[in-house]
Amino acid sequence: MKPRHVAALAVICLAGCCVATKEFVTTGGNQADGVVILSYEDGPLQVSRGDYEQGLALARSTCVGWGYSGAIRYGESEQCITHGWEIPDLGEACKTLMKDSYHCLDAATLPEP
Repeated sequence: MKPRHVAALAVICLAGCCVATKEFVTTGGNQADGVVILSYEDGPLQVSRGDYEQGLALARSTCVGWGYSGAIRYGESEQCITHGWEIPDLGEACKTLMKDSYHCLDAATLPEP
């Protein structure tokens, strides 16, 4: 095997090992509309994925606490948050804010607004 192939294989293997799983936290929502917003942040040059099972469990728990029967995931968004500093040769660095939206299901009885 050629040295450059070995190096490429090493980079691919290491990149796969660096993916972290992040837990979602509640960052917004509206009880009357039955919407829960969860999110997590990635740092500059960080690669991760959200723990979607944990996110769904958190959204369901929130919705049940509001008087709904459960929740379903219905959307996601990504936002770059810059801090005015740059990484040499790569340009401006940013944290990535990943947001997931959940819709609460089947309202039993909601409190009066």
